[in-house]
Amino acid sequence: PAAMSVRFLLLALCTGAAVQISAESETGISFQDKIPDYLTSLGIPSESHWVETDDGYILGAFRLANPGRPVLLLQHGILASAWCWLVNDPELSPALRLFHLGYDVWLTNTRGNTFSRNHTKWNPDEDEEFWAFSFTDMGRHDVPANIAYILRTTGKPDLIFVGWSQGTSQFFVSMTDPRVKEYVKSTVRLFVALSPVAFLANQKSNFFCRAGQHACG
Repeated sequence: PAAMSVRFLLLALCTGAAVQISAESETGISFQDKIPDYLTSLGIPSESHWVETDDGYILGAFRLANPGRPVLLLQHGILASAWCWLVNDPELSPALRLFHLGYDVWLTNTRGNTFSRNHTKWNPDEDEEFWAFSFTDMGRHDVPANIAYILRTTGKPDLIFVGWSQGTSQFFVSMTDPRVKEYVKSTVRLFVALSPVAFLANQKSNFFCRAGQHACG
């Protein structure tokens, strides 16, 4: 049964990500939509949450609530948000498919994205310190904070972590950082890495080269 559950999970993720639909009319999503409102329109119970990290960042998270069911954390990729798990035909959207398969689905957001522009001390529009973070900080602070908050809220002992692209990079940090790896090991029972990324040395994006102020070969 456990192996079959994992196979269904992977099938839902792969088929949900296989078809990209960009036209607003085809997805039924408009640029003005909010995630809770969109989920409500589909008859899905949703919750909005705020997760505070140990270094003061306040991260937005959305829950497709299936109380008592296995907990699934979906972490998006670079320059993205929780919307990435929803923007598709509802029958193909990974988050919606997984909800209907019986998972308690949580969509987390990386520090600095549109849902996580809050801090206990710094203003992202005024303080440069807010933006002085790295992939390492995301793995060292965001990942364990999200896990702890979700498990505390659901009362579950562990969860499944699904990362896409940068979402996997963050988890690779958590798996190896001596500060948090034991906690992650004890609370994540399955890690699913979609388009995993460990290094950016071979990427060709001029944007990332300039933003990171690194020379790309």
